[in-house]
Amino acid sequence: MIFPRLLSSQILASLVVACCFGDGFAAQWVRPPSDAVRAQTPGLIHETFESDSMNTSVGYCVVLPPGYQKGSRRYPVVYWLHGGGGNESSSLFTAKAWHDLYRRQAVQEVILVYPNGFRSGYMDHHDGKVKVESMIIRELIPRIDRRFRTISSPAGRAVHGFSMGASGALKFAIKYPNLFCCAVAYGGGAIDLEKSRSRFILDILERNLKSDPELIRQNNTYHFLKQNHDTVRQRDIRFLMICGDRDSWKASAVAFDTALRDKGIPSHLTLVPNVGHNLRGLMQHQGAAAAVFQDKVFRAHLPQADGRRPQSALNVQETYHSRAEGRKQSFQVVLPPGYSPDKKYPLVVQVLGSNALLPTVDRPFIRIRPTGRGVWGYRSMSRYDVLQAIDRTKQVYSVDEDRVYMIGTSAGATGMMHTAAQRPDLFAGLVPLVAFGNDLPLENFRNLPVRCEHGVNDWTSAIGNVRVQFQRLKGLAYDAKLNEHARAGHGIRKPPLATLDWLFSLKRNRSPKRVTYSCEHPRDGRAYWLRIESFIDPHQVARIDAIQQADGLNITTDNIKQFSLDWSTTPLRAEQRLVVDGQPVAHTRGPAQTRLRLIKPPNWVQAASQANKPAPRAEYGAGAAANLFQGEPLLIVYGTGAGEQGNRFLKEAAELLARTGGPDFKPAQVRFPVRADTQLGDIDLRDFNLLLVGTSQNNSYIRQIAERLPFVVEADRLHAGNRTPLPLRGAVLGFHYYNPEQPRRLIYVVSPYLNGQEQRQFRDNPRRFLAGAPGFKMIDQPDLMVRGVDLRIRREMQLGADWRFVQIPGDEVRTPQRFANRTALAMSHVKVMRHKAGVDIALWWGPNDKGLFGGYDFNWLPALDPMHYTLADFRVRRRETETMTASVSGSELIEIHNRWIKTSELVTWPKVSVEDIDAERRYRIVIPMDLVAKLGIRRKTLSNVAPGPSVMPADVAAQVFDLPN
Repeated sequence: MIFPRLLSSQILASLVVACCFGDGFAAQWVRPPSDAVRAQTPGLIHETFESDSMNTSVGYCVVLPPGYQKGSRRYPVVYWLHGGGGNESSSLFTAKAWHDLYRRQAVQEVILVYPNGFRSGYMDHHDGKVKVESMIIRELIPRIDRRFRTISSPAGRAVHGFSMGASGALKFAIKYPNLFCCAVAYGGGAIDLEKSRSRFILDILERNLKSDPELIRQNNTYHFLKQNHDTVRQRDIRFLMICGDRDSWKASAVAFDTALRDKGIPSHLTLVPNVGHNLRGLMQHQGAAAAVFQDKVFRAHLPQADGRRPQSALNVQETYHSRAEGRKQSFQVVLPPGYSPDKKYPLVVQVLGSNALLPTVDRPFIRIRPTGRGVWGYRSMSRYDVLQAIDRTKQVYSVDEDRVYMIGTSAGATGMMHTAAQRPDLFAGLVPLVAFGNDLPLENFRNLPVRCEHGVNDWTSAIGNVRVQFQRLKGLAYDAKLNEHARAGHGIRKPPLATLDWLFSLKRNRSPKRVTYSCEHPRDGRAYWLRIESFIDPHQVARIDAIQQADGLNITTDNIKQFSLDWSTTPLRAEQRLVVDGQPVAHTRGPAQTRLRLIKPPNWVQAASQANKPAPRAEYGAGAAANLFQGEPLLIVYGTGAGEQGNRFLKEAAELLARTGGPDFKPAQVRFPVRADTQLGDIDLRDFNLLLVGTSQNNSYIRQIAERLPFVVEADRLHAGNRTPLPLRGAVLGFHYYNPEQPRRLIYVVSPYLNGQEQRQFRDNPRRFLAGAPGFKMIDQPDLMVRGVDLRIRREMQLGADWRFVQIPGDEVRTPQRFANRTALAMSHVKVMRHKAGVDIALWWGPNDKGLFGGYDFNWLPALDPMHYTLADFRVRRRETETMTASVSGSELIEIHNRWIKTSELVTWPKVSVEDIDAERRYRIVIPMDLVAKLGIRRKTLSNVAPGPSVMPADVAAQVFDLPN
């Protein structure tokens, strides 16, 4: 960066005032325009709002175009950032250039917005008192989009500025490329704050940012240019810099124009002769040209703005910022022909495997296709991907929020059902194609209609499974229908027209009269006007059923300690009766109260109406490692104290785990940041959940917090709770806990106690050593798991709501030796299944099962280490196994025997031999739900399918440990 050797004292003084706060300057955040300025500026509005970021009232001006009051169209927006020492009224004269061009019909009309940035440098200052960047980006822009008829997408939003505002405009466009399509900078460019050695710049950074390297980076436009240049280029964001050739800041404009061009980003630089650092002089020469340039950018991004309408669907690559990784994630958006921001459109979320469902003139809608990060079944990080894509689409495009639909195919259908089950209030209707899914809280679909299209000859996702699920939904009397296609297989990729007509006729019920909902974690406790906020036992499912009655609301709960009702949508009125678990509850609504919060200590009462203070530490929730893969920032930290070879192993392990966030079968396409323990700073601890790789001997951060963890490792032996000490050699210790130094954040410790050969085995698939990472059966996940490198589990322990180990009896009862492999555990399950179902034969996956769909192992049973695993470990499992019953002919059973039972790919109870099978007889069988996919390989459909009994872990424990029933 080249700086002029000498700044005049007048310019230097004004720029110091412009970019920083001295002790003698008091911020003036509301400065209405004078009567004279109002008279000279048609369409001028001055408003204020209470800014949460600034903790004070802030003023802004809006200049509406002449046609605003004459119709209902929406307009592009230009945010105009004044120079240092200015306010919301000081640059209003710039609107004249636009109004002159309106009269000549040279440009389309726009809305001009003038925020008050006072002397902030458009930064968030180190002391937290001045947060102008947050005020504009997070508060003012959404407020303007709500308050006025704006085109609330990046294609219709630009930012201009002078001097201090010029640097602010460039920073905003580069730092937030998903908010703007253009930046125009008058009187200067951007400065590389991290490389500058100018005393003037260093003084500003000291005053505003306390010279904090991270805060400087977060305000350095060059840093974000390096990070975001691909996105800026892909989104075709345009830049114009206008600077006087006598301006002392000309060098910064020239340098930044060069930097943009070097990155392949379109940039235009205009040097105005005989003009210095003077906005009026720049506007006189180039104000009209800048407005015309901006108009061309809007027209390029918004072809409908000049009356033209595209006649075909328009593909757009959209992105959202993933806080989990600190990266942009892309997804596809398809806009309907003739898309107009003035209209509201249905939104179709189409996931995995479906053929492109395109909007037409006759059926206009917006379609998005989230990537799902490649995770089978849209679990863990992939569910977050879907929800973030939906949120981003609503922010940017004109979506009818009461007509959001989801369509998915095969594994995508399974995943969409799990996503919708946890947020049923978002959707108006669902269409799963050729799959449905298991382990679903079906009760959550009470107010969400479902139509499933499935082929009878589907041997990939055999129809028996889907039939059973719809029998269950029919038993609940829900609006759910299975449309069977007699000649179709797994190839249904689009809904029939009749189903689409049905789907698009649906509207979301925002305030249903009855809500039934269950979940495994408080973070998933939101449904319509209800929110489950705290569990009694975090390792049991929480359920709630609320029914509107003539005189009020009747609510039944199970395993809930605290819940709340949204006053804006709940059918309960303040004067009506509220009954919870048969107990009348007195309630009142305060004037500023938005939610009615109820707690059970032990009887239900209304909580205090004032806002709850943040808890001193994160609330415990079951799920173990899955809790780190829910969209919060995550950092992988490896130890560096294990010597050269050991450090290399820990770094490799960390880099492998950085690409984790879903099932073993197909891990998520993620890339979490990775850092050495020696690089860990205070900001990292404040901002990130941590996945810590190493032991207290070789990872300095684990060693730093070791005394505050509820277990001790001495001489490679684990001491935890009241359990017998456990040897760790040849095993990996995993542990989920809150960070003792930042209690609102979580950690997951991965400590390998392995030699060289064992380390190579660990690197084959380190995800297996993260309990809960796939996102299945959350309440069963152990917070502490010790697993041998041979994958046999040595210990499983869970924490309670108080973050202390749950004391479970049975540590003295060891696992029988035969459970060293999964077969014996499978036999225990089939014995229980047959007994509870009262059928002829029960089946399960056997030891030689080869898996399906590329080798995915549907058999979720673990191998146990009989030397160490006990009844106390097994008792952490509490969630049922779903089963189904069916019938097969004797000849079919012979085929199943010869194909899979004889080869030990399946096990049965009782054990079956061909000699015992009567070919003419029909046999009733019971199987785990997912086994139907394997049996479908025969290209035959199971007959007389029906829901089977749930198999509870306590039932299996009686078999494994020979306990009395």
